[in-house]
Amino acid sequence: FSIIAPPLFAYVLGPQWIEAGKYARILGPWIASIFVSSPLEVLLVIQDKQEILFITNVLLLVFRAVAIYIGSIFGGSMHSVFFFVVVSLLIIIPKCIYTLNIAGVPFKYLTLDSVSCFLKTLLCLMCPLIAFVLNANFVIYISTLCFSILCYLVLLFNTYKTEIKR
Repeated sequence: FSIIAPPLFAYVLGPQWIEAGKYARILGPWIASIFVSSPLEVLLVIQDKQEILFITNVLLLVFRAVAIYIGSIFGGSMHSVFFFVVVSLLIIIPKCIYTLNIAGVPFKYLTLDSVSCFLKTLLCLMCPLIAFVLNANFVIYISTLCFSILCYLVLLFNTYKTEIKR
């Protein structure tokens, strides 16, 4: 949803919130990566790999500080936030892949499952996205959103049912 954050913020909170929506759009991928990586960090503790956590956190601290500084020199706060997110993702994503590798998840399955999940989610969100882009009234937008959630739950149930049979 971070892609449509500026108009969504303006629609829900008023036009003075468009700037906040722009920041939310930039921060969306970082927040999603934190949502995924935080639970995975427990695996590193369980596997006695705290040094990996230490190294990645030191790298994050240093590179984020540099990114914010460079962004402030070259373009202001929006650029600083963008560089912050890019640097964070360049460290967090490899850490997640390494952690899943330690847990025994092959990279092939990780990629296929991620792409499959992304495409299913995108398919389910098409109706509310189209309704939002076409400026449909609030009732239609909420109706399409509820329908999409129902479709997503059905897909999720069928996916897990298939996994259990394997």
